[in-house]
Amino acid sequence: MQELREKAMAGSASAAMEVVDILYREIASPQRPHPAEAWLMIAAENGSASAQHAYAQLLIRNSPNDREAVVRAMYWLRKSADKKFAPAIKMLARLNE
Repeated sequence: MQELREKAMAGSASAAMEVVDILYREIASPQRPHPAEAWLMIAAENGSASAQHAYAQLLIRNSPNDREAVVRAMYWLRKSADKKFAPAIKMLARLNE
């Protein structure tokens, strides 16, 4: 796991997504965010279109009434859609209706 984390921190989107997958199998307590959320953001920052889409979904799901979270989610959706990621394109179309 440490090697994957180091690769992710060095810029590997695929390594960051592997960390997300591993951490999502763990149980998060309601008092703190799931540790995979931070790694999902890293994968998004490292350029993974699927992570950008998933992170946008997470932001909207966790804070649907938080204007800043929604604005940030739209940013990640546009980044993902720019890479021709079909689910992001569809989600943007739905949100812009």
